[in-house]
Amino acid sequence: MKRVLMIAACLMFVVAGAFAQTAEPETKLLFGAGASFPIEVFGEVADVGFSAVTGVEKTIGSHIAVAGRWTYTKNDGDLGANFIANTFDARFKYYFTSIEIGDLGKHYVAPYLIFGAGVASLDNSEDEISPDVILGTATGLGVVYRFSTNYAIFAEGEVLPTGLPASKLTLKAGITVPSPFQF
Repeated sequence: MKRVLMIAACLMFVVAGAFAQTAEPETKLLFGAGASFPIEVFGEVADVGFSAVTGVEKTIGSHIAVAGRWTYTKNDGDLGANFIANTFDARFKYYFTSIEIGDLGKHYVAPYLIFGAGVASLDNSEDEISPDVILGTATGLGVVYRFSTNYAIFAEGEVLPTGLPASKLTLKAGITVPSPFQF
């Protein structure tokens, strides 16, 4: 019960932050892919797998951004089983002071921290049971390199503890592009 209340409080905090005022609104789309490393008990039954992510990120201050993301992961398991997860989450990113590279501040590198919460459906392709739906958190680190006024690449690693034997570490890289809509 404490875990559910903690995740609910985190989600409300993320949603409330999305409505905060900012001088220069910036909304970005993100796309990425990488590897999913099973940890804890999950590491005993599953192998390293694939992870893909897409989402929307909104800058709400000089160091804070909120994001809504969908992540797909697939880990092969023992005896031909495939463990597939579809995760929807809301998260905060705290950007540390950026290091400018090049002219006029168009290029910069900025490390960031990740904290979020979400819901996932976990499915084992070998059984006939419907997928488990779980609440979980995401914590991690990342770095972004902005190489033009509108585009940036990122790399991040995050731990996704679930409370079930399905916890994993994901390492992803991707690109952010300007959103066709600004809110």
